[in-house]
Amino acid sequence: MKRLDPNLALAAAVAFTVLVEVLTRSQARYGPECVVTGLALAVAWRRRDQVRPLVVVGLAVALPALIGIVHLAKHVDGDIDIQQVYPSQGQALLDGSYPHSEYPPGGVLLFALEQAIRTPRALNPFAMAVCQGVTAWCLARLPRGPWLAAAVALWPVNAFFWEFKFDALPTALLVLGLVLALDQRWSAAGVAFGAGAAVKWTPAIACVLLVLWRL
Repeated sequence: MKRLDPNLALAAAVAFTVLVEVLTRSQARYGPECVVTGLALAVAWRRRDQVRPLVVVGLAVALPALIGIVHLAKHVDGDIDIQQVYPSQGQALLDGSYPHSEYPPGGVLLFALEQAIRTPRALNPFAMAVCQGVTAWCLARLPRGPWLAAAVALWPVNAFFWEFKFDALPTALLVLGLVLALDQRWSAAGVAFGAGAAVKWTPAIACVLLVLWRL
């Protein structure tokens, strides 16, 4: 009997998570979705040398994008940030005034771009899906990276943040900066860290760790 292809196992887990969203209004994803994804990751770990980076990157983009499509079709509103805070702050910047905001300038700029095109609620899930793809692509370049990329990018518990928050953007810039630093492309890494810190302050922590590493 032919052994299960790890790429098919990961794809099946993604399909199952999306199917749950089609059939329910759950946004928790602490139950069957995590069990199925965990089993798929276990299969992929046993045959991790056969996990294809392009498949993982594609699934990393597809999962949050499909969940976003399902929720938009079912009129799932999300939390107050995506409904009111992001649109109002983005519109304020478009109107020529910087809003009183707890978010760094990069976050406000993202809200303005989404508001200018349509609304953050309509566009944020797909923007974060692209960021998930970048994160998966960066991780897949590391040794045994494709499996690690799958574990990070496909874990269902993170779906709320993919859809209604913007944490995937600074995360992608942080991981990109770290991978560039491993390649000793210091200028490009600095640009990635700087852009990430402009969106959310946490990527700046990596700069301190890199200085200690270099010392």
